[in-house]
Amino acid sequence: MVVEVLSMEHVQGMYVTKCTQLPSDQRSPDDGASTGGIQQQLFVLFSHNTGQNLKIAVGLPIRIYPPWQKLTIPNYSEPVILSTYFCQSLGGDGDPIQDGDDDTASGRASTSAATFSPLKKPFQPLKLFEGIYSKPSSHTTPSGSLLESITSMSDVKKVVSDSILDCIAESGAYTSSGMCIRARVQRVYCKRIKSPGTQGFRQHSIPSTDHTVQWLMLLQDSHGVFCELQLPVDTPTRPKWKEHIQRGEGKVLTFSGVKVVHRTNRSRSPGLFSLIDSVSCHGDDIVGQAFSSQSESDTEDHALRVSKKFQGQNFCYTLGFQLGQGAIEDIQEDTKQVLYKLPSVCDLGELSQEANINQRISFYASVLHACPETNIELPGHPASESSSTHNTGWHMLVSDTSLMRSEEESGSREDARKIRGEGSGVEYVYLHVRSGCVVNAGNWTVVGQFRSLVFCKDICVQQGGTLYADMYSAILKLDNNCQGCDRLTGCHQPQDGDIITKLSRVTMPTLSQLTNNSSVHTLVSATGTIIGVDESTAYSWPVCPVCANEKLQEQESGSQLRCCECNLPVTNPVIKMYLEVFLDCEASQENNSAVKVKLLQSTIESILPLLEEQEEGYDMQCILGQALQPTKCFLSNITVIPSGERCIELEEICVGDD
Repeated sequence: MVVEVLSMEHVQGMYVTKCTQLPSDQRSPDDGASTGGIQQQLFVLFSHNTGQNLKIAVGLPIRIYPPWQKLTIPNYSEPVILSTYFCQSLGGDGDPIQDGDDDTASGRASTSAATFSPLKKPFQPLKLFEGIYSKPSSHTTPSGSLLESITSMSDVKKVVSDSILDCIAESGAYTSSGMCIRARVQRVYCKRIKSPGTQGFRQHSIPSTDHTVQWLMLLQDSHGVFCELQLPVDTPTRPKWKEHIQRGEGKVLTFSGVKVVHRTNRSRSPGLFSLIDSVSCHGDDIVGQAFSSQSESDTEDHALRVSKKFQGQNFCYTLGFQLGQGAIEDIQEDTKQVLYKLPSVCDLGELSQEANINQRISFYASVLHACPETNIELPGHPASESSSTHNTGWHMLVSDTSLMRSEEESGSREDARKIRGEGSGVEYVYLHVRSGCVVNAGNWTVVGQFRSLVFCKDICVQQGGTLYADMYSAILKLDNNCQGCDRLTGCHQPQDGDIITKLSRVTMPTLSQLTNNSSVHTLVSATGTIIGVDESTAYSWPVCPVCANEKLQEQESGSQLRCCECNLPVTNPVIKMYLEVFLDCEASQENNSAVKVKLLQSTIESILPLLEEQEEGYDMQCILGQALQPTKCFLSNITVIPSGERCIELEEICVGDD
């Protein structure tokens, strides 16, 4: 679109220009150009920087490239265009103005000034109660009234929109009062962000534990369009906002004071769009309904057209709240809004037959084993600090009663074990919990225990049938006393009251013996003779017997310890030990492999002799040659060192009294 400046005025940091549209061969079909040789007049708004770069003057032709935004202002017949930086100042012959072409622009401006002079509006007091949409009189300056109307519209008028995209298009890049939208909350989740004030200098080799949790909502408007809404960091401390985190999922809410933070797409945020696809209406159902009235000859062409129409959303806006202006309001159920998509709950035994790649599923399960990906648990170690704040990935092995039934009912045992463990009896499924999945309120101490009952929500199925939990997933403890799904406390009340009773019957399966063919992330039984110790990680340290905190310091007298957490004197500290031993077993004798086992505290105490008070440590010879009885272990990793030797890394698991 090419326009010529008729008049201009610099108002409130913007250039308000009245222009006439010139004929252009590159004009877009929707730029509002009139036909029949009539030149249409319109207002064009330029930012201060754009106006300075273009050297705007009366009579100057300017080419405006899309995208631009067309504003509709009440009582103004002329279109209003909000320009962007994609503008080009044209010379007398339509050529771009170069750095030395100032004379051309000034000459054209001076010749046109006699006909079109800049408008000047004398200062007048503003009427106190004048309506913002009053029609401007014929003798008033249109540019000043126009800008006042635009400003007043953005600051005063708050129209609730049921369309996210329309609301963003109408509001422009920024409005001081923010947008106001109405949408259904399909999901509530959270992510870790750096705490304010922790952006300073720090050693990059030490992982930062200074972080906080930010809550987000996945919204869907009445047109089926999704967006992500970032809630303020202090939302859990606000009683009304806290309620929306705990009970807001599935409700239709009105959000005011909203602004656009950024926009993303499928390649940048595959996890977000995987969640969007899981809660959106699938095109397959719509295609199936469309085929019911089609003949077989038309089916293929119609399927192609319908599938293209319902390919899914390819971009998503992330919204946030204006500082100090955000508000969330409950409204009555609106029949125009889309329905809430409940999590797709299934049995673990159905995964091998029905799992699709990038599909999200939910299931109830009993935890057989859970451990952090970080193996180092020594106090003061950076990885230990990261693990203590749960800022690390986790391994989980879960099971339910359907796995035993699925193996009996399916004729192929091999097919039923594609995504399960190798033990006999009750099978299990490996779930990789990525570091982005936030387990709230320190619930890893609860959900990670043997035979804990959990609800795994919106878990993603990866290629090969493996499962993983990311930022958009949730792992919640089952609790009949909880009302619905409470993400803040990490609890979930199952709709079926018998779920907890059924899962309580799941027990540890009989494990197969460790061999060189054993797979990673499975449960095995290890038996052998201790032939070595990893001395680099063999340590003991005192912890508080009251709160189990390891941060103890000596008192001034030096004869007693004090806990830094509970601030109590520690006279008889509990001694914690960490020990990894090498075994001589069947697996180690094959293919030149080394088997290393990280032992539990109880097993370490059973193989170590009693230590006299005057002794400072143990003699390694006291445990070499001892037999390790059959021990239930988790095969965490298999590595190959440069010499070609394989190292099978095991972790002894805790099975309670089972």
